[in-house]
Amino acid sequence: VLGTACCLAVRNRSLLTGSLVVLLSLMVVQAVAIKVRSTWEIPMPIWLERIGEAEIAIVLSAALGLLAIAVLARAFERQGKSEQELFEQSAALQSAQQIAGLEYYIYDDDIQANVFCSLAFAEIYGLSQDDLLSSWHEKQGFVHPDDQEAVARIYSEAAANRSSYALDFRLIRPDGEVCFVREAGVYADGSKGKTARSVGTLLDVTESREVERQAREYASILANAQRIAGIGAYVFDDQLDEMVYVSPEYAAIHGQGQDDLLGSLVVSLDQIDPSDRDQVIAEHRASMENAAPYDMEYRIVRPDGEARFVREVGEVLPAKDGEPPRTIGTVLDLTDVRHTERDLAEQQEVLAFAQRVGPIGHIVYDAELGRAIAVSQAAADICGTTQEEMLGSW
Repeated sequence: VLGTACCLAVRNRSLLTGSLVVLLSLMVVQAVAIKVRSTWEIPMPIWLERIGEAEIAIVLSAALGLLAIAVLARAFERQGKSEQELFEQSAALQSAQQIAGLEYYIYDDDIQANVFCSLAFAEIYGLSQDDLLSSWHEKQGFVHPDDQEAVARIYSEAAANRSSYALDFRLIRPDGEVCFVREAGVYADGSKGKTARSVGTLLDVTESREVERQAREYASILANAQRIAGIGAYVFDDQLDEMVYVSPEYAAIHGQGQDDLLGSLVVSLDQIDPSDRDQVIAEHRASMENAAPYDMEYRIVRPDGEARFVREVGEVLPAKDGEPPRTIGTVLDLTDVRHTERDLAEQQEVLAFAQRVGPIGHIVYDAELGRAIAVSQAAADICGTTQEEMLGSW
């Protein structure tokens, strides 16, 4: 029994089991000895003859006691494992909360107050743990006035339905600073005499909200700049071989909706003028293979048959941090510019022809410079001088 207690103290399961087997074996031997002696009157060894029923009772009691001790040891072992697992899970949870910036609290419905909150949770409110717990009944006072009604409604619905809840709102700290927070919680069952409690987490999202605001602002500025300049933008996933984003201006230049141009490149390639299509495909392929930027002009044909001149400039972004390689680019509609250049060239040809067939000359005079900046040969001939002299004296 003393050896068994020692085994139990050190929680050595193997030694404990061995002790139990030894004592149970001794009990069986004694029982067999009694049966043999009483039935067949076979001479017994001296040590067996000395075994009496009292000794058997003692051994049996010891065996039963040892069995009880073994059961207790098993229970202690399981409890120890459970406590260790709980400790490890608790440590892992705390580490995960610290990494994610999540803080937590426990709210007791019976006393209508928080019974626990983490240190960082209180710091988000700008208070110590004790101060926050003692003033929790004034929590609505920390909520921004514009958010109080929505926050109170969500809390009331969650308490009435014993349901989970999630909400974003603004907090006003004692020093007047406003911060954005995201709260989520779940109610624990209060049945069978247990206290109903809610366990919740709180995350300070002020910085992420500011980043989101700046991103929206920059996106708005970029969109307005593209709209004013008539420049369209796109993002092409080189791994999926699909267009994943096109701006409204890009779609307008192509005379189609944004959704119509997403996905396969078949639609975009079909709009390229057949005489330019091979060149465009070759430029894109070379850019992807060499991870080099590209700049090209070509013609497209809209679904209504109208031809447009466009300039496309793009760059390949190589794969990074698990993101697939992508191509980002812009498209500028040059149709009006090219038409103006064509009209100007035609007018110059007409003027040159007129100067050749008739005595017509022309002079371009810059009023700001106060002199001629261009003189045709016909004008110099009419004036009886040279172009150089007229440029220097007019």
